[in-house]
Amino acid sequence: MRAVTPALPAEIANNFLHKKSDRLSSIDDTNHVINFSVMRFLLVDAILEWEPGKRATGVKNVSLSEDFFDDHYPLKPIMPGVLVVEGMAQLSGLLLEESMKSRGIKIKALMSLMEKVKFRRPVYPGAQIFYACEILQINEHGGRVSVSASVAGETTAECTLLFSFHEFGNPTQDAIRARVLENWLANAKHVS
Repeated sequence: MRAVTPALPAEIANNFLHKKSDRLSSIDDTNHVINFSVMRFLLVDAILEWEPGKRATGVKNVSLSEDFFDDHYPLKPIMPGVLVVEGMAQLSGLLLEESMKSRGIKIKALMSLMEKVKFRRPVYPGAQIFYACEILQINEHGGRVSVSASVAGETTAECTLLFSFHEFGNPTQDAIRARVLENWLANAKHVS
C-alpha cells in the first residue's frame, strides 16, 4: 500500500518542483507549502504558574471531542502518550523561549531529545492533565527541562527534554505565538 501525499496547489507545486536555484528563498516562502504558524494540537489550555528562567505549570482539559480519540481507540478512548509528551514539550519550549527573551535573545526552541520517558498510567477523556516543568540547564544554544504530567495527583508521564534553539524570524508566527501565550497566561500566578 502506497502512502498518499496531499496535493499542493498547481502553481506552488510547479514552482517547488521545477525551480532549481530559488525553490524556497526564505522561511516565509515555505508558508505557502506548509503553514508553520499554528500547531495542529495545542495541548496546553492554561498556564497556572509562570517563573521564566526557572519553572512553569500548566493544565490541559481532555475532552472526548478531541479528534485523536476517533482512532485511539474507538471503544476505549485513551489519549496517545506522544500527545501527553507533546503537551509537556509545548509548555517547556515556551518557558525556554520566554526565558531567553527576558535575556534579550529571541529564539524558537525545538525539541531535539527525550530522555528517560516513562508512561505511568493512561489518560482518559474527562481528565485534567497538570504539567510541571523545571529548567535544569539553559544557555544560548539550548536548554534541558525536567517535566511531568499528572492526573488527580498521580503521575501519568515524566521525562527530561532537551531543546535546541533556532532563529526563524517569521512575524506571522511570532504574532500568533504571542497571542497564544497571552491567552495561556491570562490567569497565571507570576512568581518572581
